[in-house]
Amino acid sequence: MTWLGTFAVVVLVAVVALIGAELAARLAGLHRPLIYERTRYGYRVSPSQHARLLTRNASYDAHGLRSAPFSGPPGRGQLRILCIGDSITNGGLRVDQSETWPALLQAILRRHGKDAQVLNASAAGWALENEAGWLVEHGVFCSQVVVFEVGTHDLWQPRASEATVGRHPAFPDRTPVFGLHAVLVRYVLPRFFRRLTADPGTTHVEATPADIDARLTVLKDMADHVRRKGAVPVLLHIEQPHPHELMTPLVVDAKRKLREWAGVDGVPYINPSGAIERAGGTALFFDPHHPNASGNRLIAAEVARHLEALN
Repeated sequence: MTWLGTFAVVVLVAVVALIGAELAARLAGLHRPLIYERTRYGYRVSPSQHARLLTRNASYDAHGLRSAPFSGPPGRGQLRILCIGDSITNGGLRVDQSETWPALLQAILRRHGKDAQVLNASAAGWALENEAGWLVEHGVFCSQVVVFEVGTHDLWQPRASEATVGRHPAFPDRTPVFGLHAVLVRYVLPRFFRRLTADPGTTHVEATPADIDARLTVLKDMADHVRRKGAVPVLLHIEQPHPHELMTPLVVDAKRKLREWAGVDGVPYINPSGAIERAGGTALFFDPHHPNASGNRLIAAEVARHLEALN
């Protein structure tokens, strides 16, 4: 075989390999990642879209909520619950839509005979300021109950910037032309150049007393806003499984202030950390921050138990 023939074979093999890799990426769903948009309160997942990664699906309605579409106020006898949070509530494409804790909460309440509708307002990386901004702009959609999911780190996390969109590889603002492009941008190049690919809400930020007091004030304002809308605020405090939860004096004091505020302000306080540790601790999490499907099931069960006790 001449050198020209050898070159032609190499080119042909390379083209076939690229086509095969592109088809594999598309079969995995990598050619259509979730698209984000910038907002006045930072960013959100763009409304009215569906994404898939392997067997896991994520669907967002016309309001940008990761929950089933709805219209108008709740029906007669229907209980509408709005859940607001960050990546813990959102789940991303690590868990299927049906395995997020808000979706599981809805399933549990319906099994128990309640006509429940649970809405999921969340995005990876959101801080309390982002959630407060979302709440002011969008309201509570006539929900009777609003559950604030607050991780301990949220008590000092700064507002997530709209500049994240289009710059962080996990927050694209446009659909890639090829699936391989998404693989390169989201997975390969960030590792090669050691760029940050983690949820920006989990990056280490040194806590200060002033930061913690400011976040608690934001949370108080959110609860007041919800009450003015005629809904009951509920606090869901998610701690990291042992041994990952910070136990510095400052953090311990911040959690004490959180519990005390909830008690004084009459906000039902739910903390499933004890149940999580008894059920396996880190085995219920993908990493120190994010619960897996088993962890979400436990969280949903704890929230359902507390909400049913309120009625």
